[in-house]
Amino acid sequence: MAELSFCFPGKILFGSDVMNLVGSLTASFGNRAMLIADDALHEGRHIEKVQDILRKRSIDCILRDDVASSSRRGIQDITELAKASRTQVFLGLGGASVLNLARKTACLASGQKSREGLPLPLPYIEIPSVFRNPYMICAAYVDTDPYSHRPVLARSAEGLPQTVVMDPGITAGLSPKFMGTLMLDTLLLAMEGYISASDNFFADAQYLTAIGLLGEGINEAVRGVKDLRPRVKACQAGVLCAFGTVTAGIRAGSILSLSLHSIFGVPASFAAAILLPHILDILAETRTERMAMAAKALGEDTFGMETGAAARRVPEWVRRVIAQMGLPGRLRDLDLKLNELIDAAEAASEFDPTIRLPLTIDGLYDILKSAY
Repeated sequence: MAELSFCFPGKILFGSDVMNLVGSLTASFGNRAMLIADDALHEGRHIEKVQDILRKRSIDCILRDDVASSSRRGIQDITELAKASRTQVFLGLGGASVLNLARKTACLASGQKSREGLPLPLPYIEIPSVFRNPYMICAAYVDTDPYSHRPVLARSAEGLPQTVVMDPGITAGLSPKFMGTLMLDTLLLAMEGYISASDNFFADAQYLTAIGLLGEGINEAVRGVKDLRPRVKACQAGVLCAFGTVTAGIRAGSILSLSLHSIFGVPASFAAAILLPHILDILAETRTERMAMAAKALGEDTFGMETGAAARRVPEWVRRVIAQMGLPGRLRDLDLKLNELIDAAEAASEFDPTIRLPLTIDGLYDILKSAY
């Protein structure tokens, strides 16, 4: 039996209107805060809402919503401002890129390291505006090498983040198309995790449940359900996938999408949605029993089918969803050049040394070529 080691000393708050608790959470760490946010969230007044909540708790808050570029100079400026203002607690509000930058700044601003040499972060509260973040509850974040522009998994000492506030209501402003790509991106994370987690009962349960929630949520979104139900299920699936990642890590497809984002600037969720059916084609041929179980979790009727046929229902289902949602189906649709994609394959192979990917650089490049 494989051993399991799992530690998450922080807290997750999930549900409608849990953002209202941000004030009391922040006050428990001090009265000087820095909010690093995606400026797009002024629409919907999400940033203003957080500011108002903090103001009512007499918390002085510096807002940095100019973080679209994570240049070394920009991060240095934010870090120096945090030190000069004696910031006691950081808050991150936005999508994955903004939250990764907020985590990095919380680590750099402390200027301290653990006995193991890992950065000791200042208190940090995360408010995701999207639900797909495999490292949501890991003491890690995705950084970008300033010279090669390749993604790097940076780790910190435990305590990052202290709290994740997941309010499905904040996703109401996401467009249906972006919501669709995020759901498929999360499904890629769940499918690869479930296929690779056969010796990990904890991650296995998280991923299979997430696949079922995503199947329901995606089907509702395709039918045009207008309320929050699909988004709530997607957020639940995102949290479950994050728990799976703690013990199982992420796999080839998700790492490739991160590499395409870091190197070429394409949205990671769009890249993941395009890669998903091609990776599922491979898994349907190599891990048929698991894929057949995943087909049932997605809600596909596989009664009486032989295992191989049931497994192939999964990539068929995904391609049907991509067509129904009108999403890009090829990497060329993202203005990428085929001869440059080898850089993404090489970057993916180097992303996390603790994970032994079953594919070589050539194998990763083959996936990219098939999706091109």
